[in-house]
Amino acid sequence: MESIRVGVVGTGNYAWHLIECFKAHSFSVDVHFGRNDASFEGFIHPPKTRKTCSLEELMDCDLIFLCISDSAVKSVSKHWANHPALVLHVSGGLGIQALQSQNKGVFYIPQSFSKGRRIAYDGLPVCIEADSDENQSTLVALAEMLQLEVHPLNSDQRRRLHLAAVMTNNFSNYLFIQSEDWMKQYNIDPSILHPLILETAKKAIDLGPKYAQTGPAIRGDMGTVKKHLRLIKNMKLKSLYRRLTRDIFESREKKL
Repeated sequence: MESIRVGVVGTGNYAWHLIECFKAHSFSVDVHFGRNDASFEGFIHPPKTRKTCSLEELMDCDLIFLCISDSAVKSVSKHWANHPALVLHVSGGLGIQALQSQNKGVFYIPQSFSKGRRIAYDGLPVCIEADSDENQSTLVALAEMLQLEVHPLNSDQRRRLHLAAVMTNNFSNYLFIQSEDWMKQYNIDPSILHPLILETAKKAIDLGPKYAQTGPAIRGDMGTVKKHLRLIKNMKLKSLYRRLTRDIFESREKKL
């Protein structure tokens, strides 16, 4: 892997963490593409990394990560339609055939990335897919070098994983937002819920989500549920509470 020249296209959250992950394992990205000089703000590049606003400067790379929007993958990957570089997209919801490059693969890490927020990379799962055994072996070797946990998944499996990731991360975080807004409305410090948020996630991992479920709905405590509904004046929030409560209540029968 040391002789492979790596290029990264994009300056968003995933690109920031990918470059940091390489740095954490003493491996530099050779070329980093951004649309303009301002887009590199917040990145700390190793001396070896060359910043560029021209895709042509990535033509000497062997491995190219497209850390860009799903809608841009097809058009950007065409730059390597007649070039031997292995071009990778990093999307959970996009099939491998969206790539128009000669060699293609996927390197999807199902994690919530925010630029500037450092996390531990070792042991993170990475879902890989490639168009040949040789390219698959390259991705396995790369993942092992970065100390990531390899999960070979095809495009259909990855799409379904991505849906689950959205429900796990984005939907739960949306509920955190609703709770925080509710508490601020009544001058209650939202940090009171922080230990609960941490324990909820930990318990879901330790016990499994089905066995970690608690609260009035799973107990069948409709008296408490009715009290809560009377407190909620916002009809959108009331509808959300009612729908989730009903689904949790109905899951009692499946659990029993």
